Amino acid sequence: MRETLKHIPLITKIIDGTAENISFEDNTIDIILCGQAFHWFANYRALTELNRVLKPNGLLILIWNLADNRERPWTKIMWEYVDSFRSKEIPRYETMEWKKVFDNQNLFSSLQHKQFTYKHHVTRDLVIKRMLSKSFIATLSSEQQKTITDEIRKILENVEEIQGLEEFDLNYFTDVYWCSPLKLSSQ
Repeated sequence: MRETLKHIPLITKIIDGTAENISFEDNTIDIILCGQAFHWFANYRALTELNRVLKPNGLLILIWNLADNRERPWTKIMWEYVDSFRSKEIPRYETMEWKKVFDNQNLFSSLQHKQFTYKHHVTRDLVIKRMLSKSFIATLSSEQQKTITDEIRKILENVEEIQGLEEFDLNYFTDVYWCSPLKLSSQ
């Protein structure tokens, strides 16, 4: 990902850091946006560091895009198959365990939440690439990835509503959470 960012003209500088060690001065950041990631570092140390660098009127925004399997049972089958390769120890957004870090803390205001739905126009190959891009799948052997690819193709071949279609829509929803840092008046 870092190598890809280097080739984007708008990116002028890439700075090393982690959620627990952000290389910026206190109260200097307007907005911190965490896309598909906060559940990986949802701990008090990270929350303290995020609070430290945000300006008093700053904003912490957390975003997750998720498949919406409510209307199409076959998408649920496909996602459950892929998720079966995920280790139980891997942090997951869906468990909502990450939200516990916001309980009984005085660093941020209460989390606000809004959900948006959308359709993602895809091909079978894009669906497979999406599945293979999951971090826990990308680290598997090429043999395991081929098995997964073959199984996803098989699932897609058996879906009557997309048979004969080159492109089709997958339903998704985006969960957006936000809060503001609580700062002492002397800062």
